Amino acid sequence: MQALGENDIEIMNLNKTLKKNQALQDLYDEVNSWKPVKLEKSSDVMWGSYINDKDEAVVSYSKASNYPACLAHELLHFKMQMSGYKRMKCSASSLENKELSKRLVDALDNELQHHKMFKDFKKMGFPNNSFYYDGDSETKKYLEKILNEKGNSFHDLITDYLTAIAPGGSFTPKEISSLKERFKNKTGDSNPFEIIDDSISDWIDSEDYCQQEVVRNIYRLMEQPTKTWIGFDNGKGFPESGFFIDNEFPIEELS
Repeated sequence: MQALGENDIEIMNLNKTLKKNQALQDLYDEVNSWKPVKLEKSSDVMWGSYINDKDEAVVSYSKASNYPACLAHELLHFKMQMSGYKRMKCSASSLENKELSKRLVDALDNELQHHKMFKDFKKMGFPNNSFYYDGDSETKKYLEKILNEKGNSFHDLITDYLTAIAPGGSFTPKEISSLKERFKNKTGDSNPFEIIDDSISDWIDSEDYCQQEVVRNIYRLMEQPTKTWIGFDNGKGFPESGFFIDNEFPIEELS
């Protein structure tokens, strides 16, 4: 008899997990009816999810003590897309720091989804601190390092602030409140951070899954007006497959 492969064993583990959690089973079935769910072993300790070129909903998994919660997290990312959210995958921007523009788009894409789907995660009965994979505890060390560094501007800190205010995980509400104050005190200007907080709060409360308004509000904190376009693909669909932060412009103007 042929030995079971690693993916075969993982599928067995998946089925056992689903049988123990009806809410997770229902979520899996909902996503699987939208696009076939496929499991794929992660190349590192991180979990992830994406739509492959076969139009399958791929969950990239690794070992985790909170396996059911990690699976729910990735399936909820797919449910966001089922509900109308469009992943942001690239940008073309007049910002001088192109790497910052890329990091900001990546951070907003991930964290806006997290803020929106966290309430569904809690409704499934999972504890707040299981929203991320086991390595989430390293985030505390990273943010502490950032806040202890000298000379950081708002531009330097914006993506780290988005990490600090992310829902769930290993931070307590008191710790998040303290982190927020430290970020604001570090730059000496609390206004841009408060705009981020208010914009995300409105996004969470809204029943709309189109994120363009909240992205515009936050991106304009970097440069206003800005020549920036956010793409839902690799950029080849400019300008139809994305949206402008402010006025439209031909891509040649950024050359």
